[in-house]
Amino acid sequence: MPTHKISCYILDGSFTYRGVDYSTLHHTLTKADCILPRWAWKRVADNDPEIKQTAVWSTLKAQGFLIPAGTDEFQLFLEWRGDHARNFNEVKSRVLYTRKCDNDCAYCSLMPHLRRGFHMSAETARLMDRFHAGFIAEKRPLSARDAFLGGEPFLNYGVMCDSARRRFDCCQALGIPYRFSVTTNGKHLSVARIDALLECGLETLHVSLAGPAGVHDRLRPSLGGLPNYQKVLGNLELISGRVPVIIEYQYDAAADDYRRIGEMIADFERRDIQIAGIEVTPILPRRQDNHFNAGFGDLTILHWINAVIEDAGFPAERSAPLFACIADQKAYHVYDVDGSIIPCPSLQLGERAYGHVTTGIDYVAETQLLERRFPEECRTCALLPTCMGGCRLRADMENGDFNGVICNRDHLETELKRYMRQKAKDELERRDACGDLPVDE
Repeated sequence: MPTHKISCYILDGSFTYRGVDYSTLHHTLTKADCILPRWAWKRVADNDPEIKQTAVWSTLKAQGFLIPAGTDEFQLFLEWRGDHARNFNEVKSRVLYTRKCDNDCAYCSLMPHLRRGFHMSAETARLMDRFHAGFIAEKRPLSARDAFLGGEPFLNYGVMCDSARRRFDCCQALGIPYRFSVTTNGKHLSVARIDALLECGLETLHVSLAGPAGVHDRLRPSLGGLPNYQKVLGNLELISGRVPVIIEYQYDAAADDYRRIGEMIADFERRDIQIAGIEVTPILPRRQDNHFNAGFGDLTILHWINAVIEDAGFPAERSAPLFACIADQKAYHVYDVDGSIIPCPSLQLGERAYGHVTTGIDYVAETQLLERRFPEECRTCALLPTCMGGCRLRADMENGDFNGVICNRDHLETELKRYMRQKAKDELERRDACGDLPVDE
C-alpha cells in the first residue's frame, strides 16, 4: 500500500524550456512552488520506488505536494480556511465615505437613486474611527491597511481626510504601521489634497479609467453626459510623481474598445504622467438592468491586454492570484456611510449588515456569513484554496445564495498558470545563468 499520495490541491503548469519538458507545480493551499523535469514528476505520480530514495521525494513531502495516504484534504482545507478567517496579522477595512458620485458610469453597480446623496457624516466617521481603533487595540495586528472608496470619496474630502488622520494617529500611538489607498474618478485631485493625505499614510491612488477619451467619456461620463477624460489626465499631470498611481482599467469583453488601451498608455507618456501600474478587470454583470453581460468572455482578450501593458513597461504580477471574498475574513471590515458594517462594498446601502459602529459586531450574523456551501465537485478541486468559493455577490445574483459558490475555474486556472510559468521561467533563466539547470533524463 502506498504511504503517500499527491495532494489534490496542486496545479501543474507544464511547459518547455530549452527543449526540456518541465512541470511547474503550485500548491494552492500551502502556496509552495516547485519546478521539476517532467520525467521526475511522472516518476512521483507513478509511485516509483527509486524516486522515493531521493531528495525530490522528501522535499515534496515537506512542502505538502505529497501527503499521507488517507488524508481528508477537504477537512484540511476547512481548518486552513478557519485560520485564514481568523488571521489578524493585518487588520483591514474598506470605507465608503459617500454613496454620492458625480459620474454616470454605464456599468455602475450602485442603484441609480444611491448615486445622488448619502455622504458619511463627520459624527458617523468619528464613531466609526473610535470603533475601528478599539478593534485594532484589541487585536494588536502587525500592520493596518485601509481602502477609501465611494461613490466618489473626494466629494466628502474633509471627512475622509480627518478620518485618515485619526486612524494614522491611532496606529502611530500603538506602534503599528498604517497605510491606505483611495479609489477615485480622478476629477477632484489637487496637490494640496494629495500632500495632506500623504501625511496621514496614503500609499497608492487608484484612478478609474475605461480607455482613451473616445471610450472613457462614453462609458464613464460626468453627470449630464459631459466628458471628463482630459480633466482627469490634467489632474494626474499635476500630481504626477507625488504618489504611486494605479489605473483601474475595466473593459467590456463583448466590445472591441479594449484594443484602444494603447492610446490611453500613449496619453500618459505624452503628458509625462507617472503611472505605477495598470490593474485590469472586465466589466461584470450587475443586479439591475444591465447591458454588460459578457463578464470575462474570451480569456484571450485579457491575455492580450496584459501583454500590451507589459510591453509598455508596466510590471507583471509576481504573486499568486488569490480571489478570496472580503466576507471570509474577520479582520476585514467594510464600513458603509450610515455606520453599518457590511460584508461587501458592492452591496447597496446597509445591505446584509452584520453590525454597526455604535453597537459593534453581531457575532451570530458574522459567523453565519463565514459559512459556505461547497458542493461535492468543489471539495477536491485544485483551485479551491485560491477561490474559496468565489464572489458571494455573484453567487447571490446567479444562484440566489449569498453563502453559495460561484465557479470561475477557467479564468482562475488561466491566470494562476500564467503566474506559475512566468515565475518558473524567471527561475530557470537564473539557474541557466549559473550553469545549474536540472539534467534531462
